[in-house]
Amino acid sequence: MQEVPTPPYESVDTPLTKRMCLPIRGLVCLAVLFILATCERRATMPAVRAKQRSALWFTFFNHPEPHKGTQITEQVMKRKASAQWKGGLKNGKGTLTTNSGVLSGTQYSFNTRFENGKGTNPEELIGAAHAGCFSMALSMILEGAGIVPEQIDTSATVTLEQQDGGFAITTIHLDVEVQAAGADQQAFEEAAAKAKAGCPVSKVLKAEITMDARLIA
Repeated sequence: MQEVPTPPYESVDTPLTKRMCLPIRGLVCLAVLFILATCERRATMPAVRAKQRSALWFTFFNHPEPHKGTQITEQVMKRKASAQWKGGLKNGKGTLTTNSGVLSGTQYSFNTRFENGKGTNPEELIGAAHAGCFSMALSMILEGAGIVPEQIDTSATVTLEQQDGGFAITTIHLDVEVQAAGADQQAFEEAAAKAKAGCPVSKVLKAEITMDARLIA
């Protein structure tokens, strides 16, 4: 009966160190591949997350996605604020608090809202929210058009008027100034109009929203 030759790596004549080298080399190769894959993943994650955030913002403002094929995860963001009021309307007083801690027991009253008392008031906070939201929306839309703004300054004037036996916020005027070297005027105006109409705070307000927007190129 013919003897079947033993493979070289199983030969008893092969030194023990050589027989051990093969599986050790395999393990080393696997370890190197794992390290390289881990480093590559860590290097690319910030860019991937940036693309996901950018795509989410574009969807948030009903704007076309900047990166086709980017998977967007639906997100519901809930922000909470609270108010405490003590006493009647004219002689009472209250405090405002936000979960972020930016407002914590901040005073407001009849005087701060309808006169010139020290403290804040709901209309002032709506103006701050609108100015902040609009500025972020405009920054995003400008960037999508290839314009990177150096600075955006937005002020919001909220008008509270007495009508129909009560009070109503009738208008909000946005005064906008953008510094963007070399930017196209028409592209800027189109972006500003989209931001005014599309920012989430604009959408929630029923008041008439007007705007003066200036480009400092």
